[in-house]
Amino acid sequence: MPRIQRIMNQKLAAPGARFDANQPVFEAAFRGRVGRRVRTALRRMEPVLLTVPRWSQPERFLEDLALDLAIGQPGIGCRTVDLSPLKGHGANEAWRFTLHLFAQMGQRDWQRSASSMVAHRSGFRYALSKLLFEAHAAAPHPVALLAHGAQYLPVEIIEDLRVVWADYWRAHPFDARCTLLLATAVGTDLVGIDGMQAVDLMDFGAAEAMRCLATGADLERAPALSRAMSLTGGIPGLVDAVRSLSFSRRALATEDDALVYGMGELVDALQGAVDIANMDSALSDRLHQILDGQPRPWQAEVDEPLRIAGLVRTYPSHGDAQVVLRAPAIATLLE
Repeated sequence: MPRIQRIMNQKLAAPGARFDANQPVFEAAFRGRVGRRVRTALRRMEPVLLTVPRWSQPERFLEDLALDLAIGQPGIGCRTVDLSPLKGHGANEAWRFTLHLFAQMGQRDWQRSASSMVAHRSGFRYALSKLLFEAHAAAPHPVALLAHGAQYLPVEIIEDLRVVWADYWRAHPFDARCTLLLATAVGTDLVGIDGMQAVDLMDFGAAEAMRCLATGADLERAPALSRAMSLTGGIPGLVDAVRSLSFSRRALATEDDALVYGMGELVDALQGAVDIANMDSALSDRLHQILDGQPRPWQAEVDEPLRIAGLVRTYPSHGDAQVVLRAPAIATLLE
């Protein structure tokens, strides 16, 4: 159920009704839980560092997040932006791009605004600080910049952003009106700034993934679509591929390997990651050790490279950290 519908239902509920019968479903919605945690932090004006596994479609997550923040209370005006255009560009282009973004903060409807031109790093830091403090003074309501692809930000910009944001928080410890979310790839967590709340973007839970299927799918195809969805492990890119299959009219295979290879171009990238991991004997042994889908104790020397490759994920545990194969589809590609 969309969040806006849940809010409306709660408002219309009888006085005194405090337990939501759908709560168990919400708790099993892993990606939804991440969304609630991030919304809470941003409404407190706390910056967030969102760690994103491969094929997680962070742009879609941020667009949904921006809508939720806009319709909730207190409302927050958000702008989502892709930082990947900075890849391979020099400092001057990165400075200009970053200042252009911050020049729009506080502007009504994030209208275009002329950004400062700088020729050296100290000028960039001064201009960035000036724009942030001006946004605080001019914004008609709290604002948030939600950026994915933060791993492409140059190290110098991250360092300068860290200094500028620390100055802003010292000046406005209780009345901040600007906040920031940086979504970065797994293994690049050092892009964060001081005081950021670290959050891992999780894959869909089983029920969340099934809700992504197109409504009105042929009953004859439903078992095959359901089986294909279970193979995705909730990886958003694969979930989207199965959703596309639900719209198609072509026949669906019943065997796991045929279903996986019918999920489109993303499977080629997944197969490439598996092949690269198999070239290292230690990583290959580890993948085959967890092939059954059961969690195992975390072993950083092999599990961290596999996590960066998008093949495993951490498993929620009250004790020592554990790891599990990210999706049954990966096991199918390994067999």
